[in-house]
Amino acid sequence: MFVGCGDQIDPLKLKLLPTELTAFLRQFHNHPNLATKFQKRLCDIVWNDSFDSLIEEYTSIGDLASCRRLHSHKGFGAGRVWTLNPISPMLQLENSHLQMKFREQFGAMPAAWMYYVDGPLMCRGCGKVDFKKVPAHGHHCPDFRRQEHNDRHDAVCREFVAAGKRNLIPVQWTPHLPNGKVTDLAFVFPQHTIQTDITIVSAEAPSKSGAGGPAQAAERAANVKINKYSELVATAGNLFIPMAFETSGTYTRQVSILLKRMRDAGVENGAPYPIGQREMRDRLAAIIARYNALVYIRACNRQRADSVEYALHQAEKRRRRRRSAAARATSG
Repeated sequence: MFVGCGDQIDPLKLKLLPTELTAFLRQFHNHPNLATKFQKRLCDIVWNDSFDSLIEEYTSIGDLASCRRLHSHKGFGAGRVWTLNPISPMLQLENSHLQMKFREQFGAMPAAWMYYVDGPLMCRGCGKVDFKKVPAHGHHCPDFRRQEHNDRHDAVCREFVAAGKRNLIPVQWTPHLPNGKVTDLAFVFPQHTIQTDITIVSAEAPSKSGAGGPAQAAERAANVKINKYSELVATAGNLFIPMAFETSGTYTRQVSILLKRMRDAGVENGAPYPIGQREMRDRLAAIIARYNALVYIRACNRQRADSVEYALHQAEKRRRRRRSAAARATSG
């Protein structure tokens, strides 16, 4: 069970689990790292055992969105939230957040009461999508972009800034490019400056086509960022690395490269309490899961807002948007 788990475990030569309960518990008490490794291995076994059969089932009925969701949760980093060691407040998730993470991963609607509603359950924001057909609609509803989606994006940015400060890396917010555009962050290393732009996408969004694959949605988003910023950043003499995540927590190879570079910088700069790559991954997984849960909770609460006051508020909000769009069109 523990063969090939890493340099910290292999020297212990614990290749088999004890057959007696007391020895089993004592082993994990004496070696806490084994508990995390054991849990991760069990999660992988359970997930892989059901993955292929579910993919075949959803493909047979033409449910490609569910196929993309399953592939997304199989990508690198997607299951990290289930094997976190909550040694700090940033790595601790509320029970309600874990419940929402479970619902999201298994394609369930945000709340049990939604299953008792007769007929379609149309989104109160855009009014175009039925939650019974797309349970994770909150992750790609246009009405959430200005608040919940931005909050999640900014939280991930703040985590990278905090990691950079711990490893004594100078970090710049929203560096300007020669044409006036901005990226999210810039990390100043002795050899070069790396600019990056962060994006979090949902693999189940209607804009994604096909059955997909692990981290495919994130890879496409990263390529969009490269086409948009790479040459502009190069003209400023910097390097550009996109950081694309999926709502499942999986991320692209470029994210892993930057995390390793930040980890090495902590050692090179002589940081007193450097943050390692594992801790950075854990904190990012917890942040994305926490803000995903807030998106689900908001979507659920909004669907239950049946009061007249809420309807009037939404109508006034739409009127303001129309007036703003008309003003922009006139000024343009």
